Amino acid sequence: AFDNVVEPLRIIWAGPLQSQADMLGGTAPHPATIRWQTTYVDALLKAGAIVTWIGHQPHRTWPWGPMWVDATDDATLKRHRSVPYLNVSPFRTQSLNKGYRQRVRKAAREIEADALVTYNADPWSRSAAQAAAEEGVPWFPIILDFLDPGPDDWGALKATVSGARGVAFVSAWAFEHAPLRHKFLLPGAVVQRATSREPQQRGKERIILYAGSRAAAGGVDRLLEAFSLLQTPNVRLIMTGPGRGYHKDLWEQTQKLSGVSDLGVVSESELEALARRADVLVNPRPISSHHSCMNFPSKLLDYLSY
Repeated sequence: AFDNVVEPLRIIWAGPLQSQADMLGGTAPHPATIRWQTTYVDALLKAGAIVTWIGHQPHRTWPWGPMWVDATDDATLKRHRSVPYLNVSPFRTQSLNKGYRQRVRKAAREIEADALVTYNADPWSRSAAQAAAEEGVPWFPIILDFLDPGPDDWGALKATVSGARGVAFVSAWAFEHAPLRHKFLLPGAVVQRATSREPQQRGKERIILYAGSRAAAGGVDRLLEAFSLLQTPNVRLIMTGPGRGYHKDLWEQTQKLSGVSDLGVVSESELEALARRADVLVNPRPISSHHSCMNFPSKLLDYLSY
């Protein structure tokens, strides 16, 4: 795809965009999504590529979230281009599609882009890809999450990524089984942290940490049930991540159990401090769930970095 490209590569990166302030105070925080994208983009920049990141601020649809999501003016995102949109169903998707088309088309001309890379292949991704194609820019989606391909024999995925020059998978299973001609495996890796874990002290409170969503696919219900059976004294379960209080049954179960703290979304620095103190880092996501077959367990790589 890049035979005639002169270095450095000029890349348009398209995916959700969220500052830490918006993540902590917003209605739909996406910490893992932002962490993964930032890691990829930083690696591209380090390799000498020129990257323009186009994205939208995720929010729950109105009335649970704002009716209109404006382009961000956060100074920490000054090198990004934010997509404003009408956050009202059923106009949300149409508004996002229009915003991505406009910004991708403009960026493709301004930086003379060599490629469009999208985080997953959501509906707005295809709109971005169509605009890029009109400017002669090839599309490469990175698939980290997708529906179970079994029921329709990969039909939905093939239709979604049609027109892509190549498709990258983070899941080895998805890479091996996807019936696509031009596909790539983008293996995950453990990012080495600057400092080591705190030394363990006898007699201190033992901490189990879960960092992730409260969605059913996350397996939090199993985690809480298992913790209720634990007979070891002086053990505390700390949960962080989006969805705190959204699921009534889980929230009530959390409130009833002694030794369980649900902190909700925390800053990256606070999460790192909690992980360094923890004795056990847990990922209760059931591998038998149809939500898991196309989902890469990025949480495990984060855990292994401590």
